[in-house]
Parts: sequence; C-alpha cells; structure tokens
Amino acid sequence: MSINNNLPWGCRMVAPPQEQNTRNQGSRNPSFIPSFPPPHSPLVNTHTFSTATAARALPSEEEAKTSRVCRSKLQRAEAFQPQLPQTIPSSLPCSSLTLYSKYSDQKPLDVICSSIAQAQQELRLKIYILDSDAIIEALKQQVVNGKKLCLYYQFLPDGVTFPQTGSCHLTRFDHRGGAIQHKKHLSIDTDTTILSSGNFTDSSLQDDINITLKIICPHLYQCIRSDRAGSFSLSDQQTVTYYPLKRNAYNGMPIIVTALNQAKTSIKVALLTLANQEVLKALAAAKERGVSVEIVIDRGKRSSTVQALRSGDPSVQQLPVKTWEGACTLHCKIGIIDDTTLITGSANWTKRGLESNLEDLIIVTPISSQNLATLRVLWQQISSLTSPLSLDDDCLKTESELLQCAEALERFNNRFAACKITSDTKRSSSKHKTSGPNSRNKT
Repeated sequence: MSINNNLPWGCRMVAPPQEQNTRNQGSRNPSFIPSFPPPHSPLVNTHTFSTATAARALPSEEEAKTSRVCRSKLQRAEAFQPQLPQTIPSSLPCSSLTLYSKYSDQKPLDVICSSIAQAQQELRLKIYILDSDAIIEALKQQVVNGKKLCLYYQFLPDGVTFPQTGSCHLTRFDHRGGAIQHKKHLSIDTDTTILSSGNFTDSSLQDDINITLKIICPHLYQCIRSDRAGSFSLSDQQTVTYYPLKRNAYNGMPIIVTALNQAKTSIKVALLTLANQEVLKALAAAKERGVSVEIVIDRGKRSSTVQALRSGDPSVQQLPVKTWEGACTLHCKIGIIDDTTLITGSANWTKRGLESNLEDLIIVTPISSQNLATLRVLWQQISSLTSPLSLDDDCLKTESELLQCAEALERFNNRFAACKITSDTKRSSSKHKTSGPNSRNKT
C-alpha cells in the first residue's frame, strides 16, 4: 500500500494491482449493490465488468479512436485503480443509518446541532460552505469546552472567528486544477458521521430540498477520516458503501452507471442538475429495457441539462425529464433504484462533480422501511410541483431570476475575496513573525 502524504487528513490511496491479477476477470458479471464494485477486484477497472456493462460505462471504441482526450482519460482511469475492501459487519450493536429531510419530523439542522452538542472528544468537519449561525455557535461552544475541532472548508462568512486554542484547527482548501472541496460531512468522536447533500447554511438545511444522513458506524468513521472507500453491514440490516470521489482516484461516473444498469423495475432521480452523458445513456438504456424512469432537476439549473440532452443520441433526448417548480431550490442528489437502493452524497451528477471535485458518494441497500418512508414523502413533495422539460426551452431567465443570479454571484465573489484576503493576511503575518529580529529567541 502506498501513502500520498499530500492528501488531507492522512488520506491513503491504494496502489493499483498488477495487470496479470485482473486479466482473467472479464467474464465475471457484477452482482448487485453492495457487491459493486466486486470487493475482490479493482474499482473502475474495465476488466471487472462484462462487455455490455463496460460498453455502457465507458466511451465506445469509435469515440476513443476519434478523441485523444478520451483516450488519455481512459488511460488515466486504468492507471489509478484503488481497491474496495470486503463488506465488514459492524461490531457496534447499535450501528444504524437514518435519513432526514425538511419534511421529516426531526429537522436536519436540529440533528446536526444536537449531535455536535453530544460530542465527547472531537469534531471533524469537511464542508463547502459553513454559514449557519446555529452550527457555528454549537462548534464554538464545544471548542470552549475543550473539545478538538478540525474544520476543513472552502468558504466561511466574513467575520466568523473561532476561539484561539490548541484544539481548534482551521484549514481552507485551495483550488487545484479547477477542483473544489465540495464535501459536506461532519465526523463526531469515533463512530458518528453526518453527511448531507446541502451546505451547512440555514437556507440550505431549512428551506431547500436536501437529504441528510446520520450514520453510526466506527468503521465508516475511520474510512471517511482517512479518505478510503469501504462497505459496511449495519446492525439494522442496511449496508452502506462509501466512496471519497477525487480526480485520479475514485470516479463516480462508472459507479453510478453500473448501479443504474442493474435496475429492474424503477429509477427515480432528483438532482440539482444532470449533465453527465454516460449517466444519461445509462438512464436511456434502462428506459429501453422497460424500467420506469423518472427524472426531476431544478429549474434554475436546467440550461446545462438541456444542453446535455440536445447533444445526446435520440434515446437520451427522449428521457422524461421534469423541472422542479417550487419556490425553494431542489438541491438534493438522490437516485432511488427499485425502491431498494439509494445513491446519494454531495456530488452533482455532472462531469466535474463525479470526476474532478472532492466529493462524498454513498450507496445504501437495502433501504430500511423507515428510511424508505422518508424517501417516499420526499419524492411525493418533489413530484407534486414539476413540469415537463422541453428541449426547445431556450432557458431564458426572467428579470427577477437574472437579478437573483447577479446578487448570488456578487455574494459569492465577496465571500471568496474576503477569504482570500484573510488567507493572504495570515501568510504575511506568519512571514513577519518568522523573519523578525527576535524570532530566534521564540519557542
């Protein structure tokens, strides 16, 4: 096993197996989730799929021949083949996974804040945006109480400060190659993890449509902390499989495509946006097999989906895509297969979300009766306010929509500029301290 010391929080990347170990695995057909990817075989390795599955999950031979970029991507995908360990039964008798949404009796924001308050040792947070006053105050209180806090973030609002103690560690993610830190999870003590499709903001957790998972499992906690994939059987009979998506490591596209290819009766997808061609092809193939396919995207992000549908083949263009017409944002990322398997996480189903950004991808199967009831209520609310998406839609925004977009862009730019100024100021201050005349006498 090789360890990349440049990855955050001790991320371990498993070195790819030798080619001779996978050469004879082409005849093996993948079994259903959670045994996908097969625990004994490399992840995202075309040798582990049947010919039909590989053809659907990856570009065709003709496409590969006509595109140098496509060939190079395939070569990189084969060069990085981390392995997924065997499914491990959780040793904790009360291990469980529970889903929450804005329509649940217990709200996601309350779940997060109460879980923070119950922490006994440490809290580790990887987040794109942390802007909830309730969550920030709960974290500050735990730092004051002597608990360890490791906050790894992309954006923090202006003026937010945490107590200056040795147990509080804040790290801002720097953009690398266009990738962003888009994960949204909180790890507590040694066994509890909360993952969400929504940012840790009041509007995202209270107003927008998102899905939040609270998982009690020490094995999963360790995998998330070290950025390793893992599959674990919980005591409530659910199996959760976790993938830390990252460029040149775990690619979410073939994981989702393979799951969709195994659907037998129904697929329900609710996303902020859907613009990955391979995923669209898998959905179209499922529809041609007689699988009931329902797709809902947010109206404000429909332009990228319309462009992806227009550039797809005729079967892709005939997909029954609808837009969410509610007042809030449809921000969840869920795929429900045969009412038994849930695909969710922080990643948008786009090329960037599944192949470049730092993301969480979770697969749960079989879905417990309690969680299935939560998903059905959520889907009922989503499907009640939709309208068909037309490929002739020019996606022109109204004056109010353009004003909202402009205001959101201005807030984003201001937040990014403030974070950059704060980061540059800290670096400058650090340089002055280390280069001062008395710096040698400081311990």
